[in-house]
Amino acid sequence: MKTGTSTIQSWLGENRKALEEAGWIYPGWPCRDSDRIAALVARSPEHQNLVISDEGLWHQSMDRSRTDEIAEALKGYDVTVLVYFRRPDEFLEAWFKQGLKVGSGVHAVQSFLKSYQTRPRALRKRLETFVTLFGRDNVIVAPYERSQLKNANLLSDFLARAGLPEAVATLPAPPDKNISPNAEAILLTGILRRSLDCEQAVIDQVMGALPREGLVTVKTSILTPQEAAGIRRRYRPLFRKIQKEFKTGVDPDFFRNWADDEAPMPVSRLRRAYDELVTPANGQAPIPAGRPGAPTSPSLVRRGIRRFFR
Repeated sequence: MKTGTSTIQSWLGENRKALEEAGWIYPGWPCRDSDRIAALVARSPEHQNLVISDEGLWHQSMDRSRTDEIAEALKGYDVTVLVYFRRPDEFLEAWFKQGLKVGSGVHAVQSFLKSYQTRPRALRKRLETFVTLFGRDNVIVAPYERSQLKNANLLSDFLARAGLPEAVATLPAPPDKNISPNAEAILLTGILRRSLDCEQAVIDQVMGALPREGLVTVKTSILTPQEAAGIRRRYRPLFRKIQKEFKTGVDPDFFRNWADDEAPMPVSRLRRAYDELVTPANGQAPIPAGRPGAPTSPSLVRRGIRRFFR
């Protein structure tokens, strides 16, 4: 999850025919349901390999029963599980941004960072689920870090680790279709949706009316430098254990770059506004759209948001 799965799935889909000729079947996305996987296995020729790419498999692994059912559907087959890990501060920020983008998940940044799902032991629990069900020798753990990827390319790295034939692996990759908006754009979207209860059409109008500078080109973070450093400090011991157990990544810290010698990325100037609007100091919920005090029209919303860019 948040480790380039869209790029992998896009390539697999675009090259489905060539994959089949090389002995690989890609069923498409989503593919996280045990009944569907069982049906795919049942009708696949014995000489064919099945490759499944779905971030939902990791997400739902907290519910052991669902992963148990998938393991049961694959019982008797030679299964290899490939898991990519992104540096935890980058991963958690990307995960929170995804929630704001689609309107799901925890609203407040601090509440998100304090939730069980973002703790190191939750990651360990998910990983152990796959190890227990499929065996440690059948679980490959890899760093989602450019300097450690084959040819500094995720797709090349995935194809090599998955064991795809060289003739297939040299096929051209599609352009990346999942470009993430920066922190400014994501936080503004969150303010419009969660504080002002704007519909997507209004959000699109507001975003289109605001200057591109500061919303796309400026590199900032949703996390404060202190929050990012705290995440790295909590997770680093876990990744040292993962590196030792799975013998992957850079010894001893798994990731080559833990930002020890880097200047921290500045926090978005909209972070304070987001915190104040989405999580008011008085503990009361934001005023829903349509009630007194809540701007609802695109012009009023644009007028209220512009002040954050002065």
